[in-house]
Amino acid sequence: LTYDALNRYSEAVTAFQNAISNEKRGTRKGDYYFRLGTVQLKLRQYKPAEDALLNAIKFTKKSTIKAGSNFHLGLIFKDLTNF
Repeated sequence: LTYDALNRYSEAVTAFQNAISNEKRGTRKGDYYFRLGTVQLKLRQYKPAEDALLNAIKFTKKSTIKAGSNFHLGLIFKDLTNF
């Protein structure tokens, strides 16, 4: 989260990927995937961001993470289709 706040997005991506690979509880993976997807969206890495956000929806039970993931997926599709 600190890397994201400092706008060091490539380091944030690496940190979230490490957190996902080291986490054993699936529900926490959802949180990490959500944060990974939002950082990748900031880097305009649309396909990896889409995959991460879809995984966030799959792994989480929290409605706020699902809602945020769906919102960010909408931003990805908007940017890709140039509405």
